[in-house]
Amino acid sequence: MRITSNIVRISGLSVGLAVAISSASAQLSIVPSSASFRDIGTTGTPLAGIADDSETTITAAQLAAAGFAGNSVFAGGVDILVGNNGAIIWNPNANTTQIGFTNAAVSPAPAPSNLTTTGNGNGQRQFLAVQWDDLVPATAAPATSITWQVLNGDLLVQWNNQDNFNAVGSGRVTFQAVIYGSPTNDVVGSYVYSDTFYDNGIAFNDGAGATIGYIGNGVGPASNAVQWSFNTASIAGSASNGGTIAPAALDLVIPAPGAGALAAMGLAVVSGRRRRN
Repeated sequence: MRITSNIVRISGLSVGLAVAISSASAQLSIVPSSASFRDIGTTGTPLAGIADDSETTITAAQLAAAGFAGNSVFAGGVDILVGNNGAIIWNPNANTTQIGFTNAAVSPAPAPSNLTTTGNGNGQRQFLAVQWDDLVPATAAPATSITWQVLNGDLLVQWNNQDNFNAVGSGRVTFQAVIYGSPTNDVVGSYVYSDTFYDNGIAFNDGAGATIGYIGNGVGPASNAVQWSFNTASIAGSASNGGTIAPAALDLVIPAPGAGALAAMGLAVVSGRRRRN
């Protein structure tokens, strides 16, 4: 991967470092990171009831008891909703099926699957597309799980050994979101990828079937929408033999670097519907 003029060139495709869809002054951007993968697959608390398209709430009380107080962008004292499909809603409302199996582009407007962006009820709701794809728990060992843990004030949510509905039995992926309790250098969160490779010849390797980005829903700090990639292989790297894969990471940064650097750059990758109704 090489970086040129704030664009990552991957296999001839351009992936915007930050596709900002807002004129708000507090713009969040997504940039390459050197953040390390802190594996909480065995040490974290597993979410109960993980299943195809499941969503599980981690309550504000649970987060506070574990030592997470939030930061200037991701507020403490609210619930979060974690979807098996690789995304998080911060401060969710009471609706169900909010993180659907059909991922969508962030640009030109917030329109992710079944995510409700109006009538929020609880106020600001943020959508973190860590690796939003049609993921499904594996049917054989090693078992799929979603775990969470607070380490030194940082909240980690980790998807472990997730299979893909459109390539069942062809390998697993593991990745995590990190929200920092004490941000440094304007980095309020990270997406960290341990394994993005299913198997040789699978069309969904390295995020190629996923949306990776953030939607602020136009409210509060970091109110913009930003897309790293949509249905494009843009994260980590894959070993041709399916061997060990070096982690890769992205940082969520506010304020965005450079006053004029975040032009609205669409990612022209078109994908048809990939699943049942």
